[in-house]
Amino acid sequence: MTEIHRLDTSPDTHENFPKKTVKIRIGITAAHFLSGVLLLIFGINIWFGLGYLLISFGIYGFILAAVCRNCDYHGRCCDLGLGLLAGKLFKKKGDLDDFVKRAQQTLPPLAVLMIAPPIGGIGYLVSQWSTLVFVLLAANLGLLVAFALTGKYMACPRCRMRGCCPLSLSPRRNIWAEERDRLGKE
Repeated sequence: MTEIHRLDTSPDTHENFPKKTVKIRIGITAAHFLSGVLLLIFGINIWFGLGYLLISFGIYGFILAAVCRNCDYHGRCCDLGLGLLAGKLFKKKGDLDDFVKRAQQTLPPLAVLMIAPPIGGIGYLVSQWSTLVFVLLAANLGLLVAFALTGKYMACPRCRMRGCCPLSLSPRRNIWAEERDRLGKE
């Protein structure tokens, strides 16, 4: 069965996200990854922290090439500015058919990126106490919560891809899945 390509173009979605939203989301994301790098450097060692940083860049490179290229925001400003970056790096826009599949492929690596630093920090704190590691762990977890909350309340509800994106935190229904199911029953 062919995928349904219906974007959510209702008036409450953004064709380009406001700069304020983008700055907040980029700031939280950058602070989260920086706290993760520092947590791994001080909680384990410098090589784990630098390795995490390199792996993070690799995963985000994959996301830009595989997901953002296939997104409706390619060449335009999404909540993290990745659509603009993907448009500059990859001139040819991909296919919306590939968006959902590719976005689903990024879930495991993104989960590892988000949980690796706290696991390293908790492991360190179990073996020995460090106020610095505890503060970095708290900051990392707090920023992760801030990322999720700003996604749920600022980004995902206003995104044109919210109906099909497996990364969406929006409480909105999946309009593509509903349409696909409706067509399958007819």
